[in-house]
Amino acid sequence: MLSKKILLLLLALSVIGNSFTLYILFNFKKKTSIIFANQEFALKNSEELLITTKENFHQSLLWQLKYEGYSVNQSTKLITPDDLNYQLKNWIGSEIKLIYRITDKSCDVCFDKITEKLKGASNLIGWDNIVVILPIKELRKTIAAFKEQQINARIFAVNEELALGIPLETSSSPFFFIINKELTVKNLFIPHKNGAELTEAYLAEMSYKYFTEND
Repeated sequence: MLSKKILLLLLALSVIGNSFTLYILFNFKKKTSIIFANQEFALKNSEELLITTKENFHQSLLWQLKYEGYSVNQSTKLITPDDLNYQLKNWIGSEIKLIYRITDKSCDVCFDKITEKLKGASNLIGWDNIVVILPIKELRKTIAAFKEQQINARIFAVNEELALGIPLETSSSPFFFIINKELTVKNLFIPHKNGAELTEAYLAEMSYKYFTEND
């Protein structure tokens, strides 16, 4: 009788043990599936990001080639925060400047990410060599944002969407370019919020090419 009870007890323990093992295996499989699914999702996102970055780089390169040597509107009126007016050709003079053109449709996320990189490059380029041109409706807001972020670039506003006469001014993408004394566009670059490294590399190259004394 005792042996029968022991046998039943052992059988019950065996059933419980097997059930627990199956439970562990089921949950392990479930968690493993979730992990692999997350990894697959992350990989897919990484691949999509890489494709997007390549496409943006390719598009930026095409725009750079298209507008290399493009003459900007020499009579463009630049408006200062103090409501003073300058003609672009008189203000640039014989100096080379890095222009950061913020368009009417530029997104806030793009603005934040790009200005962060611009601030990082300022010690190489020099704030005196960086000019921000933006829509007049964005002037006060941008001045406040720059003050908070300690960005000391020269800021000018323009009244017209195509103030400089560059077709890209109607797009949603802000862009950089070098302007020389002939008021022609050099090394135009369209940054992207997912391509911060490219923006950083571009600013470093412009610093070396135009604003560093090379022996």
